[in-house]
Amino acid sequence: MSKDYYLSIRELISEKILRNIILFFTLFIFTINQDWDNILLFVFPLITFSYSIIFELISENKWRIQINKDLVMYNPLGSEKTHSNRFFFSSLLLLIFLYWLGAESYYHPQLIDNYSLFFLILYIFIYTFTFFWIFLDIWNYCQIIVNLDKSNIKITEEDQNIRKFTHLMNMKFIKLISMISLTVFLITNITNILLSYFTLNTSIPGIEFNLPGTGIELSQGLLVHYLILPILCISPVLTIILFYLIYSKINKINPKEVEDFLDNCSDEIKELILENFRALNIKFEKEKNIK
Repeated sequence: MSKDYYLSIRELISEKILRNIILFFTLFIFTINQDWDNILLFVFPLITFSYSIIFELISENKWRIQINKDLVMYNPLGSEKTHSNRFFFSSLLLLIFLYWLGAESYYHPQLIDNYSLFFLILYIFIYTFTFFWIFLDIWNYCQIIVNLDKSNIKITEEDQNIRKFTHLMNMKFIKLISMISLTVFLITNITNILLSYFTLNTSIPGIEFNLPGTGIELSQGLLVHYLILPILCISPVLTIILFYLIYSKINKINPKEVEDFLDNCSDEIKELILENFRALNIKFEKEKNIK
C-alpha cells in the first residue's frame, strides 16, 4: 500500500464525529466529577461509544475508496451510520443513568437500596440490547449492489437490458446470526436479573461500589454480582465475531453470477465496476477469479 492511502487525523474526523466526542465527554466529565470511587460502571458507556466512533469513521470515510459510490453500493457490515447512531444513543443513555444514580445518592440516599435492583436490571438491559439491536435488521442493509440506473455514468445500448446486480446474505445465515444474538441477549439478562436479585437480598457475595453519596444518612453503596465483568465483555466480543462471520459470508459471491452480469455490460461499465470492487475489497478479484 502506498503512502497515498494514509489519512491524517484531521481528514478522518468529520464535524459530526468531533461533535459526538465533545458531547459524550462533556457528559462523561460532569458525571464522573460527582466523586465516583470506582469507574467500572463507566466502562459500559465507553465501550458503546467506542463502537459508535468506529462505525462513524467507516461511514464517513468509506467514500474515499469508492470510484463511483452510486454505481456500487458495498455494505458488508450493514449500515454503519445506523449502527453508529444506535451505539451513540446507548452511550448517552447509560451516562444519564449513571448521573441520575450519583445524584440520587446525594439527594435521596435512603432510597438507593430501593433503586439498586431496578438500576442494575435496566442498566445491563440497555447495554446488551444495543448489541442485539444492530443485528435485528442488519439483513436490510448488509448487501452488495451494482445499480446502473442510480449511477451518474452514461449507459450504452449494450447496458440497457442489464440494470442491477444484488448480492444478499441467505435467509438461513441471517436466522442463525439473529438466533445467536437473541440467545446471548436473553441469557445475559436473565442471568443478571437472577444474580442481582439474590446478591441484593441474600448472603451471596458481590462487588460493592461506593456511590458519590455513600455514607450520607448511613446509606450503603451499590452491591453488584461478580458476573458483571463477563457481562461487560460478552456482548462486544460476540459482536466482533458475528460481524466477522457476516463480512466473510457477504463477500462469498458466486463468480458465475458476477461474470454473467459483467458479460452483458459494455467494456467501459465492466471495467468501472471491477475498479470499484478492487478499491473496496482488494481480495475480491483474486478470490473470485473475475477478469
